[in-house]
Amino acid sequence: MGNCASGCTGPPAGKTPYGSDAPKQFGVKLESENKVKKNNHVFFMVNSTAGGKVAANLLKLGLERFDTSFEHELSAEVWFYDLIDPESRKNGFAFLRMKHMDPKCEVRVVACGGDGTVKWVISELEIVDCRDVPIGVIPFGTGNDMARCLGWGGYPPNPLIGKNLSAIRKRVKLVLESKIQPLDVWKVVIKLKEGNDSKFVEVKKGKETLNTGATSEGVMVQSMINYTSIG
Repeated sequence: MGNCASGCTGPPAGKTPYGSDAPKQFGVKLESENKVKKNNHVFFMVNSTAGGKVAANLLKLGLERFDTSFEHELSAEVWFYDLIDPESRKNGFAFLRMKHMDPKCEVRVVACGGDGTVKWVISELEIVDCRDVPIGVIPFGTGNDMARCLGWGGYPPNPLIGKNLSAIRKRVKLVLESKIQPLDVWKVVIKLKEGNDSKFVEVKKGKETLNTGATSEGVMVQSMINYTSIG
């Protein structure tokens, strides 16, 4: 898993503190050694457009939540939210923050998408001041380099859901038992020269808009995840 500065190994999860100049850390690797005994909450944050919209199958179940339990008194409440839907995204991270602030709860996130989705989830966790929440991955992207690096693999599990949600329950167990490994997440600020009329823009569906993280003053702030992948 990964946190706004953390990750899991194996299939993984993650964490990271942000200093004024220090990098943040997120990420999680999977090494089944964590014995979590708090009230566990696992949030699946789904990019419903990822993987040719295959990730959307997680939302088509029509479940906002379900409970699951495993051996050794390990259990969790599992939640699903759509990153693409602004209301679902806002409600999901607000509820996640509420659970994270409860000392009786242990919260982990599963980013369902590619490397860009992992970065997106990290940014949303920063907004709600939950930088130390571990992040795991179900990779639905093209390269999935970060997921591979953390041990979650380069492809979504097959089956994705399984009979009676068996595949999802298996992924939840992996996330809960994953070892948290810190990852550096840097905040990069890019500024245009003064007097320059240029802007940071992107074109979507023929419409020009400011890049995510950019301002009309010619400044763009983006997160950069620091990890090493050999392939």
